[in-house]
Amino acid sequence: VDFLKLLFDKLSELHTHFADDPRMEHRFPRPLFKVVMLYVDEETSIKRQMERAK
Repeated sequence: VDFLKLLFDKLSELHTHFADDPRMEHRFPRPLFKVVMLYVDEETSIKRQMERAK
């Protein structure tokens, strides 16, 4: 989470810095993150972890 906060802050800083430059503004759009979380029950989670450990 901390990494994403730092990344968002840096991208926002770049967006603000280049917002007034017509040649560069399209290269630094406003940052937008879409997060998807997959929920699995404990049994499935353990089963997956055991498979990965093999």
